[in-house]
Amino acid sequence: MPEPTIGAGRYKVADGESVPTVALRSGHFWETLWNHPDNAALAALRKDATILVPGDEIVVPPIEVKRTAAATGKRHVFRRRGVPSRFSVQILDRDEPRANAKYRLEIHGRPAIEGALDANGTLDVFVDATVTSATLVIGDEIYEIEIGRLRPIDALDGIQQRLKNLGYYHGDVDGQPGAATTEAIRVFQAAAELPVTGEMDDTTRDALSTAHDQR
Repeated sequence: MPEPTIGAGRYKVADGESVPTVALRSGHFWETLWNHPDNAALAALRKDATILVPGDEIVVPPIEVKRTAAATGKRHVFRRRGVPSRFSVQILDRDEPRANAKYRLEIHGRPAIEGALDANGTLDVFVDATVTSATLVIGDEIYEIEIGRLRPIDALDGIQQRLKNLGYYHGDVDGQPGAATTEAIRVFQAAAELPVTGEMDDTTRDALSTAHDQR
């Protein structure tokens, strides 16, 4: 069932939504929303158009209608411009890339995408901006992937998500402090050759963000 369209006005973001998602459903390019003056505060706060928090508000401007003259009795071709979302993930085995491994990416309601990881163990494909989950199959391994639900790096659940994606954290992503989160931070700091404190200071946060985005 297609998602309902979003009209002009202030739109409150739901779980799993991002600026590209809202843009697709409102008929805009995502850059139009992200660079709109009324969304400057949101852009400064989140810094990444794909990482929003439920409850964030986006100002959606009215669509500007473009009219084009077309002679009757002739065939005319019009193309709907649009930018799909890029989905990229690196698969490692004990920090070694799963180079050239065969994969199958299954997305509900859409044809599966099959191929091979590149030499760096990376899967890099374009998907519809409304996709929020997928199943990645590599051999007999199955990974359930959530798309568009990454929390900001300055939130504890966002830190837990990144540590978990990198294999350092094995607890629940609940945004609650605890021994498992502290230990994961310590292990990451040691691996990144940082002072091992178990505290998420600015240096550790920057290193975690870089390591996660690169992989």
